Amino acid sequence: MATSNIFGDLTYHGEINVRSALNMPAGTIADAEVASDADIQYDKMQHVHAVVFNQADGAAAATEDRIVHISRTAETLIGYQYCIDGAAVGDSTVDIDIQKSTGGGAFATVLSPETQITSATANITAVDGSGDFDGTPTGVAGDLWKVAVAATAGTGTLPQGLCVVLWFAASGQ
Repeated sequence: MATSNIFGDLTYHGEINVRSALNMPAGTIADAEVASDADIQYDKMQHVHAVVFNQADGAAAATEDRIVHISRTAETLIGYQYCIDGAAVGDSTVDIDIQKSTGGGAFATVLSPETQITSATANITAVDGSGDFDGTPTGVAGDLWKVAVAATAGTGTLPQGLCVVLWFAASGQ
C-alpha cells in the first residue's frame, strides 16, 4: 500500500481506527492530552511516593529501628528529609541511618555518613539529608527499608518529635 503524506495542519472530526501499530514520536502526548478519567494502569506510570517515619510530637527522640517500607518494584531513593519539633540542648545527639536489606540479607546503610541531629539543628524546619547518600540508593521488588535512630542524651536534653520522610521514585513494572 502506498504511503500518503499530508503537509500542514489537519482537523479531523470522527473516529480513527488503526489496524496495526500507531507510531508516535516521543513527547507527542503530553499531560494536557490525557483525559482525567483515562484510567491508565499504575504499572504504566512513573511516580514518586513518600514514606513517613515519626516519633511522637513533643516526646524526646528515642533509640529505635523500624522497617518502614517494602519495595514493590524497582525504585530509587531520591531523597529524604527530617525535622524535629523541639531542639536538642547541650551535647545530646540523635543519629539517623537509612538501611536496606535485599533478599533477606543483613541491613546495610545507604548513607555516608549517617545524619546527626545536634543542638545546632534547626527546630521545626525540614532539613534535606539527601546529600548524605552513599551513591544512588536503589531497590528491587522485595527489598526492605529501615530507619535506624540512635539517641544519646549526653549532658543535655534530646530533641523532640523526630520525623523522617523518605522519597522513592518508581517506574511502571
